[in-house]
Amino acid sequence: MAIADPDLDEALHAGLGVLHRRIPEDQLRKFEGDAAEIFRAFGMDLDTPATRETPRRFIRALYDVTAGYDGADQGVPD
Repeated sequence: MAIADPDLDEALHAGLGVLHRRIPEDQLRKFEGDAAEIFRAFGMDLDTPATRETPRRFIRALYDVTAGYDGADQGVPD
């Protein structure tokens, strides 16, 4: 899970010698759109208050759950 303070996060990772995994914001938005397309194909209505943020939450969860596969351990940028 990401540490809330980015400066502290950077310092901790630098001290541990861990490389950061970075995904540009535009790429994250594309992934969210791709997830939305899949959810809609499965019949999910993404226009309700409860489901509107589901693609974003899904991509953030997928990113977080795969942290460490590349030697990094940090969250998706907000």
